[in-house]
Amino acid sequence: QGNGGTGLGLVITRELLHKHDGSELKLDSPGHGHGTTCDMILRLPTAPRRAEREACAAHEGKSEAAHGCAAHLPLPPDFRVLYVEDDNVLRTMFALRVFRKLGIPYDEATNGKMAVELAVARWQEGQAYNFIFMDNQMPVLTGELATRQLRDAGYTGQVIGMTGDPLGSEERARFESAGLNVCVDKDDNGVEYVRNILVAHAMPSPAFDTAHQEEGAVIPDVMATEMANETGPSMSGDG
Repeated sequence: QGNGGTGLGLVITRELLHKHDGSELKLDSPGHGHGTTCDMILRLPTAPRRAEREACAAHEGKSEAAHGCAAHLPLPPDFRVLYVEDDNVLRTMFALRVFRKLGIPYDEATNGKMAVELAVARWQEGQAYNFIFMDNQMPVLTGELATRQLRDAGYTGQVIGMTGDPLGSEERARFESAGLNVCVDKDDNGVEYVRNILVAHAMPSPAFDTAHQEEGAVIPDVMATEMANETGPSMSGDG
């Protein structure tokens, strides 16, 4: 290779961008020794305008920082989830693709310590999160250790692991054994899985059901049964 690479990184980057709604990577160079110009064309979902976010916050009676407005998916009262992810880009993209699109009220945490504090605080208020979506590799406290702390405290609610750790790796095995209800990959299949279990929790709505069926979403039988049998998240103890 000499002092240069093979260009494999650029190929991988191009493929990753293409999988994100057809985004593109364009390269241009006038010749050897003159450098290369890279142009990225990112096709991202449009974030709600500030006025819409403020109206949503007013609807909930909360500050704009407490995200979510149940305008699309008919949800039970006080339905709320916690999304734990330290990567700013992933956190923004996932929220736009799932929570904002479905109108799911949600809070965010950027590390495991913050997640434990938020989860415990809501439980003490008698409003435990319906779901916690937990990354693993994070600063301060990993998702594995955060999940163990929650389970040791008696938390019995749904904790869904979302990780880039490869199947069979030691990190993923420890994460899965920490007390997760299920662990999914950070890919399109994982995103669709999360979307489907949220839809499974919605209250009956013929209009929404018709629209969702047209999108071809299917609730896995195992998860549908688990959702039907669930009585709601809780933490045991005296406080």
